Amino acid sequence: MPYVSDETIRWANRVLETGSYHARKDLFIKNPILPPSGGISLVALGRPATDKFSDVVTLDYGKLKIGGAEESVKFIKLRPNEKNEVGAMTFVMKSPTELPDAPSRIGWTPIWWLPWQNKHIVKIKIRNVATDPTIAIGGGVLPVPNPAIFVTAAINGCSVFSVGDSKFPSLYHGGSDGEVTVRAPTETTEAAWERLLGRLGGGKNVQGVGKSDYVAELNATPTDINARVKSGTYNSTNAAIALEQELARRGTLTNISVSPWGMVFGMRDTGGDWTMSLVKNAFVMYRRIKVTHKKRFLLKDKVITKHEGEIRDTRTYDADGNARIQANINEQAIQTCISLGYQDFFPGRNAATMYNLRTITVY
Repeated sequence: MPYVSDETIRWANRVLETGSYHARKDLFIKNPILPPSGGISLVALGRPATDKFSDVVTLDYGKLKIGGAEESVKFIKLRPNEKNEVGAMTFVMKSPTELPDAPSRIGWTPIWWLPWQNKHIVKIKIRNVATDPTIAIGGGVLPVPNPAIFVTAAINGCSVFSVGDSKFPSLYHGGSDGEVTVRAPTETTEAAWERLLGRLGGGKNVQGVGKSDYVAELNATPTDINARVKSGTYNSTNAAIALEQELARRGTLTNISVSPWGMVFGMRDTGGDWTMSLVKNAFVMYRRIKVTHKKRFLLKDKVITKHEGEIRDTRTYDADGNARIQANINEQAIQTCISLGYQDFFPGRNAATMYNLRTITVY
């Protein structure tokens, strides 16, 4: 599948910059967008960049608060994703100090950005637009208009929570590179992150999503409370498995695999209230079945079946989102990404809106 086209990228960035609330939300829920992995830098912790994170902070599942606007407010520009999730968009990201004035910010959109860190819960606090219409950066840097978009770093089993008032919520991202080793034998990963968050049972509104919502759906049994829905030996979701079965029924594709993944974003409406949403995406790999008939004199036609892939360029991108393209002559499996649906989970948890799998187009 081709990378996202330049035309689509230009359209998407225009929507980010000038689109309405609904246009921006449609962009996020209908077009798979994979954020960068986005871990915390030591600079964010006020330490020299030469220090090692593990020597500064114990990997103890504690909380890390990102307090400065320089680290919680960023500028982004969408571009095609060049890695495994071909067919999705991602974005390049810069800090306000890298874009210090109005001319340098043309083409860039401000967001509230929540990074992650292995075996920690990372927190940012979104400021109320009514009291903070702009975010002061200092150091001669032009203030940033209070962003109306929130995005967290890429999630792959992580839990994300939104807590408090819908006009100025706190956002938390809990993640671990591997198993969550502090959970009890009968405790799910999601329940462990909720416990570590330590905000349940208080007076504030706490809403969140975990890996069962988007990448490893629970299939609990009395003997295994942590059992997950499986596609072969891999964790999956019922929606991803249903799409794989639907594509197989069409009879024109083979070697099909569907791997679910999620993305969390938020939007502030004209009244100043935030809605946080989980997008349920899928990464699809397959080959096309091509059947041809070769005419043979006085003999029955010879039927030739070929499983076709595609030839896809190799791409990398610089800090401004400009592509470096390298020709590739090797045939590969066809790849694409699609949105299966979405779910608003803050300020209240709504039922997931899922799309009709039969109408999903895979070329």
